[in-house]
Amino acid sequence: MMCKTLNEDINLQLSNIQKILEKLEQTTSSYASILVSMDGLPVVSASQESINEFEASALAASILSLGEQTTETFKHKKLHRVLVEGEKGITILTEVNQELILITIAPRDAKLGILFMEIERSTKKINKVLTDHVLGA
Repeated sequence: MMCKTLNEDINLQLSNIQKILEKLEQTTSSYASILVSMDGLPVVSASQESINEFEASALAASILSLGEQTTETFKHKKLHRVLVEGEKGITILTEVNQELILITIAPRDAKLGILFMEIERSTKKINKVLTDHVLGA
């Protein structure tokens, strides 16, 4: 019985986080958002495009690690985000907490100010879902 309740809690938590990711896509020009572990494994996603979540997750963990090394080397203090900009799109990697990374993928002409603001809001909401779950709220 307890396992069923735990599984239900986890499923509810993942469902709530997926809704947050879907709202991020609705309020910005992003077309994919994936929550991944620092180990490079996908947790939950919302995507309008076919994206290999396992490959994206592994790349994100590696890139974020390099970003953290860079901020240490240049004494920039704490890393907030990594922006990868290509000809056709941008990928933003944002540390949600010590265990999770949010990958947000958007077209090249995305309005970065709005995107950064909505990503920040989303990471706070995700942390709230996770904290409420841990505290039993």
